[in-house]
Amino acid sequence: MENKKIGLFAGKGRIPLVLARSMKEKGLDIVAISIDKTNDNELNKYCFKIFDISPTQLGKIISTLKDESVNELVMVGKVEKDLLYHNLKFDLRSIKLLATLKDRQDSTILTAIVKELDKEGITVLPQTAFLSHLLFPPSVLTKKKPNEREYQDIKFGMQIIEKIAELDISQTIVIKNKAIMAIEAIEGTTEAVRRGASISKEAIIAKTSKKNQDPRFDIATVGIETIKVMIETKASCLAIKAGRTFLVDKDETVEMADKAGISIVVVE
Repeated sequence: MENKKIGLFAGKGRIPLVLARSMKEKGLDIVAISIDKTNDNELNKYCFKIFDISPTQLGKIISTLKDESVNELVMVGKVEKDLLYHNLKFDLRSIKLLATLKDRQDSTILTAIVKELDKEGITVLPQTAFLSHLLFPPSVLTKKKPNEREYQDIKFGMQIIEKIAELDISQTIVIKNKAIMAIEAIEGTTEAVRRGASISKEAIIAKTSKKNQDPRFDIATVGIETIKVMIETKASCLAIKAGRTFLVDKDETVEMADKAGISIVVVE
């Protein structure tokens, strides 16, 4: 009996690889649409087929999935939003879709894409269907616990970033002494942390998805790359919201943080 086929829209970062491994362990044949060729060698270990297609080629993505008889898809990984402002080739379906949008917020674009896929009989599944093990309960994951000043900044930062996330503006904020050093914008988490935490040592990074985040896309994610830029900028603590933030490669990420004297806190 043949394994069931499932689609994987694989953006940038480690999380598509983690998802592909999880899918493979469940006996699924994965047809991947890869937008980051640097992941392809690793994806080959888990995927039945891989197609390198630009995210601006929505028509080609849909036709490829249909040709492969894929009717379920999981979308995961970073897609740089600044693609919209590069001189890239958009296919007709992508151009028509963008023309219908009320704005170009992440949730607006991704919801529209999900609807287009659904029209073609392709159901986008929740990321949590395969990645719930990347969500952690409230706790301090590292050997180092935040000090009193850092706890105060975490409390302040979480209050701010939760409000900002609800407006679909950002999932990441950098704070120090209850002052906002940076809010993530179109540049992404790494550059936002680099920009904000470089202003003053021992900054705090707070990250969360919005309360009613659509589980099919854009759940906030941290991991080794987050810790690397924190080490580079001498930031001291990473706070993530329990149940709303994926932590990828937990053991390796915590080990790296421990060696650097960085604390990782999962906040209730």
